[in-house]
Amino acid sequence: MTNPLTKYYRKPVMSIALPSSGRWDPNGVYPADTNDVPIMPMTAMDEIVLKTPDALLNGKATLDVFKSCCPSIAEPGELIGIDADKLLVAVRIASYGHNMDITTQCPHCNEINESTVDLRTVIDNFVVPSYDAAEAIVSGCTVKFRPSTYNENSEVQQNRFYYEKTLQQISKLDDPTPEHYDSLTKMINSALARSISNNIKSITTPNGEEVTNRDFIIEFVTNVSKDELEKVANVTKSLQDQAFVPAFLIECQNEKCRKESKAKITFDLSNFFVKRS
Repeated sequence: MTNPLTKYYRKPVMSIALPSSGRWDPNGVYPADTNDVPIMPMTAMDEIVLKTPDALLNGKATLDVFKSCCPSIAEPGELIGIDADKLLVAVRIASYGHNMDITTQCPHCNEINESTVDLRTVIDNFVVPSYDAAEAIVSGCTVKFRPSTYNENSEVQQNRFYYEKTLQQISKLDDPTPEHYDSLTKMINSALARSISNNIKSITTPNGEEVTNRDFIIEFVTNVSKDELEKVANVTKSLQDQAFVPAFLIECQNEKCRKESKAKITFDLSNFFVKRS
């Protein structure tokens, strides 16, 4: 028997175009129409998930909300970062409306200001960096670039949190040994190599052999000189700087200041979906 209540379930309230248009989708996880992705508002259970610390830390909370609110995307973890960011803004608008309260600090007088911004000015202005045109010559090899996925970015954040906690624990030891720090250093270096490789699409040798195997790329990143690796880091930073999210002009509420400053939305899930009471 069909549940007669199904026609009263939530429905999409808006649709968006993904900034990348699915250009970097080797595994075919993007929907057929990337210009019309329907977005539904969150359920009460979605909001509960977003308040679970462990789920927030490992990225599962965001993936669960994407699957709930963006059902046309089968594998949201494989979305590139800028597409995932736009989905977050869309889900926020679909669930709470386009106005969002933010807290900023005036750079002129250090006053803490409470302001309201219009997220529609954000969602319409995502810019995808020119990954296809980017390259670097490293140890004679040609490095081509790609955007990292949500899952890859989440792994980097989890590793950073883990290593910070580990360092805190080591510093509390009565007599930490060099082995403690050596072990942590090796883990950090391994994670750094994986993080850098996330943005590498391929490496072509001087004789024309193209390498796309990620393990081989990680090994290459681990074994080139610091100066050579900085070439990759510089291109990656330049690409990240191209990812445009518009800034807002915030007027300081301090009567003695009243100066304007620019502020940007940060996609911190611990407060991005929190409504100010």
